[in-house]
Amino acid sequence: MVTDYCWLESTLSDIAANQHIQVEDVPSKARGSPVFVVAGACPNPLCGMQAVVYCVMSEPTYRMDFWWLKPSASNPRKIEPGTLNRNIKGANKNDAGRSKALYSQFADLFQLGASAADRQTVSSFQNKVGGGKLAFNIIEVNGAPRACIEQLGSGEKYFLYLIWQV
Repeated sequence: MVTDYCWLESTLSDIAANQHIQVEDVPSKARGSPVFVVAGACPNPLCGMQAVVYCVMSEPTYRMDFWWLKPSASNPRKIEPGTLNRNIKGANKNDAGRSKALYSQFADLFQLGASAADRQTVSSFQNKVGGGKLAFNIIEVNGAPRACIEQLGSGEKYFLYLIWQV
């Protein structure tokens, strides 16, 4: 249930309010900002409560990256602050690992830093997903990157902060 994810409230509120949250890919020292979260598939028998955060990384290369967010073990109503950054080892290990192929499909919609050949593949993927009627963009709003889906016919924009997955 959505209420099980109360530990994401502060992060989702910051994204929706266009707050520029600073995160880091610890191994590479790349910096970025969260743009949306995918939640709803956990907990399950294989893992505890968690959600996937998607971040626009601006240093050193402009790209979309993602990793797991987890609630605090000591206070399950709060996020574990160490998981706001991507870690490949240690107590806050949260790299996407084997689930990367599945969750990369959301990141692939936003063709950040893609080569010309990759842009063509992504464009084809976007047309398939959106039926040629939607565009998936990253737009700066009040200095913070935001993910949005645009209806190409009307120009209406829908800003993402949470995707519920069941």
